[in-house]
Amino acid sequence: MSLLSLQFRSIAARLQVLEKPSADIRFPRVKQLLESHMGRELLRAIYNHHDMDDPFTYWDLLLIDVVLRLENRQGNVFRVAVYLVPNEFKAYKALRTIHQPAQFRVRQQLNIHY
Repeated sequence: MSLLSLQFRSIAARLQVLEKPSADIRFPRVKQLLESHMGRELLRAIYNHHDMDDPFTYWDLLLIDVVLRLENRQGNVFRVAVYLVPNEFKAYKALRTIHQPAQFRVRQQLNIHY
């Protein structure tokens, strides 16, 4: 997790838009979903010596730095994932990645809409 991510998380918490941990986005559930839908990415992370006991490793594989809880004008509450990148090229690459079927299925099962 980068310094920028930590700063963003701190500001989101102060604004009270940071999603509070609930059963469907806790570490065991995220780990189970990644194991079932994104096995190749998990193997690549293990091969690259990532810490598989660290929950942030799994969130990084999903390209999620923080999950926000936002409300629209109609009063509907949505979960929105935020991934901070340092430049435009990485942003476009991340957009292509999150639209892949496995990423989409995991985000859908975590009830993350955007």
